[in-house]
Amino acid sequence: MTEPDEPTAAVTDPAMVAPGLEVTARQASVDTVILLVNGEIDMLTAPALDRSLTATTDGGHRRVVVDLSGVTFLSSAGITILVQHAAEAARRGVRLPIVASGTAVLRPLELTGLKTELDLHGTVDEAVDGA
Repeated sequence: MTEPDEPTAAVTDPAMVAPGLEVTARQASVDTVILLVNGEIDMLTAPALDRSLTATTDGGHRRVVVDLSGVTFLSSAGITILVQHAAEAARRGVRLPIVASGTAVLRPLELTGLKTELDLHGTVDEAVDGA
């Protein structure tokens, strides 16, 4: 069993990769996993993010941190995936904090009015600690 302070190695499943997007899962503690998302989230890559979130939230974790620090573009397709998974996670009692620190992610969320609706954090540490 994984100790809470000792993260396991990162794992990238082929289903979590699309041209222009890579999603890597890293176990942060017994009940927390971090999804590191890098690249562009658009209508072509959003399905890979959807599959990654589904696989991770179905894994029995109580908290799934979505780290969008490496995202360089966030389209409406990506926003839709985030909103759908946030609602589903809340329904199932799973926390889905989202790390958003760059303007490529924050600006679209601000323009759509979702910046205050999603569980946003500036850093992974804040998201993991529940700040």
